[in-house]
Amino acid sequence: MKSLTICMAVLLCSLAAPVFAAGGTTTCTGPLQGVTIPNNLYVPAGATCTLNWVEVIGNVTVDGSLVSFDGKFDSNVTVTGTISLINGYDYRKIQGNLTISNSSGQSGIYCPNTSNVINGNITVTGLNNGGSFYICSATVGGGVSLTDNAGTIDISFMTIGKNLSCSGNDPAPTSWALVNQNNAQITAQQKTGQCSAF
Repeated sequence: MKSLTICMAVLLCSLAAPVFAAGGTTTCTGPLQGVTIPNNLYVPAGATCTLNWVEVIGNVTVDGSLVSFDGKFDSNVTVTGTISLINGYDYRKIQGNLTISNSSGQSGIYCPNTSNVINGNITVTGLNNGGSFYICSATVGGGVSLTDNAGTIDISFMTIGKNLSCSGNDPAPTSWALVNQNNAQITAQQKTGQCSAF
């Protein structure tokens, strides 16, 4: 009986703390918590990957749905499905670029208690009708490009290191903060196209 109890405890511990091999790609189709993924992360179409306090060392590719609470991404994040980033008190970031393209779903970077940080660029292009992108509070080291989208885009409270460029979007991007507070509170070296008034 004692040996059975020990075996059960070992099994539960191994389930609670998955081991990831360096190199290659980790496929995520469910929840992960408090781990470091030392390689690339892939979320296949039709799957939902939920990360709680997870760091991903490699690149992230999302064809399904990725939901991250206080996640840290050390490389690039590329999304054709959907992504929701929700940060709390921890200061977490995307070290590389965030690219969302040809998505039909709802993606968002939501207002945190501390600013979301994307060290690279944000590019949103080819959102399909019914798709959306929402960002509330972020510091972006590079530029933000919103081009040729048929979905809805709403951006507010951003500090952008380079340019904010918006063109070919129908409908044009909007800003919740601009509508409600007369100031989108977005700073950038230049604001061009449909976002020039932001």
